[in-house]
Amino acid sequence: AAVNYDSPNALWGTSLKVNYTAKKSNSDINSDGDKGGIKDQVALPSATVVDLTAYYKPMKDITIRAGVMNLTNEEYHLWNDVRGKT
Repeated sequence: AAVNYDSPNALWGTSLKVNYTAKKSNSDINSDGDKGGIKDQVALPSATVVDLTAYYKPMKDITIRAGVMNLTNEEYHLWNDVRGKT
């Protein structure tokens, strides 16, 4: 989900983006070695990541952008990065 704001004169704006990822439950993971799975795979916890960005247009054709990604410093991993890891 995201909330965006642009000033009425369109010279600046901001965006707050929240991304929630549910935990990976054991039933979602193929850990049966007899069926091609990997035993003791990492089961990921849920995570909520918050990103805050802003922009400023001091003159025509120039836009300055800045942002803080993972504002709350949440530790998280993407499933594709840890899939198959033990």
